[in-house]
Amino acid sequence: MAKIDAAASDLTSDIRGVSFSKHILSIGPAQFIREVSIPMLDAIEELNENYPISPAEDEWALDITTDFDHNQVYAKSKALAGFFAIIIFIGGWGATKILDELYEITIKDKVNDALQGFFKSNASGRKVGSSLLVNMEPKRISILIAIVGKDLNEFKHSQSQVGPVIACAIDTAEKIATPGTVHLYVIEAGNVNHYPLIYGSIAEAIGHFMN
Repeated sequence: MAKIDAAASDLTSDIRGVSFSKHILSIGPAQFIREVSIPMLDAIEELNENYPISPAEDEWALDITTDFDHNQVYAKSKALAGFFAIIIFIGGWGATKILDELYEITIKDKVNDALQGFFKSNASGRKVGSSLLVNMEPKRISILIAIVGKDLNEFKHSQSQVGPVIACAIDTAEKIATPGTVHLYVIEAGNVNHYPLIYGSIAEAIGHFMN
């Protein structure tokens, strides 16, 4: 297994504030799972090796991926042809900088590599969603930063907003979030809600932009 990009290894040595699950949250038909979700699992394995999660975080990640019926959510979807979320854990506001850097140096390109083939073969006419699902310990708060787009160019345009949204979202969660809630930010065509849409579960948050 190839290690993470050399540029990423030059980041601050204090990596304890960010960790990546080896699981992803994925919703969509067989084609989406095959062309997007499986390649993303391979990419996330590298991040998990370099930024491993704790046993408690791993248990939380498993809860996230099994907490609702993915097929039922997709069956009700009217807007998206598929959706996946990279599951990340942070300790607090101090993780903002390294998470932003990791997104720019490593995650963004891995997402684009996984999506470009699907966009070419997707005949449904529906958009695709990808997201960072950032979970804050010990408060048990989740932040879902989702990009929705109809093609790779639209995705790349919206990706420039991810860094500022990460900083704003973590700062807002530190100030107002209630344990057990999910803060949703949706970036589409370069536009984003600057105040979080707040839900009681990840399933409810995903339902917002899948329908």
